[in-house]
Amino acid sequence: DASIQQPGRTGMGFTKYPKIPLSTKDMPDLPAGAEWIVTEKLHGANFSVACDADGKVEFAKRSGPLPLEEDFYSFRSQRLDRRLQEPARRVRALAVRCGLAASGDIVCVFGELVGGHYPHPDVNPVPGLQPVQRGVWYSPDLRFIGFDLAVTPHHQPPRYTDFDAAASCCEAAGFLFAAVLARGTLPHCLESPIRFSSRLPARLGL
Repeated sequence: DASIQQPGRTGMGFTKYPKIPLSTKDMPDLPAGAEWIVTEKLHGANFSVACDADGKVEFAKRSGPLPLEEDFYSFRSQRLDRRLQEPARRVRALAVRCGLAASGDIVCVFGELVGGHYPHPDVNPVPGLQPVQRGVWYSPDLRFIGFDLAVTPHHQPPRYTDFDAAASCCEAAGFLFAAVLARGTLPHCLESPIRFSSRLPARLGL
């Protein structure tokens, strides 16, 4: 299947997801009165799924594209790569249909790879699977949760879409996407608690 990533193929190019600034002083172009959104920072591994105009899908970790022979946290042996193929194509088609992307653009969902262990007496473990991270438990199997959507025209830098548009497209395509915990002014959002029980297991029915 030519639409499935081939060993070492990086034809789409690769964009490393930017680090979140630690201060608004590092955001010189921030518009006055901007709306802020609070989401849960999941404890996993940075992961992305990109699809081009030919329907070819590539996966990447923070440092670069994942060749076919690299089973990053068992995502290939657990067949997560197969399960994400169609959502990746659907989200690109939706982005084009909604005017977020042009017909030749690459569309990439950035997110977090999580799960691999869920210590609960009523939840069976997945044999042979190790957790992506320890200390916060989300799911016995691997899950990909999107948090941003990037559109990359040919030979141009990526453009990150509006959060609500990204969430709408990704969820309609079949991706899980970061849930909004609060939104409003920066002072309002800064009042949100930074320590709380993860909301994700409940979303997964656990």
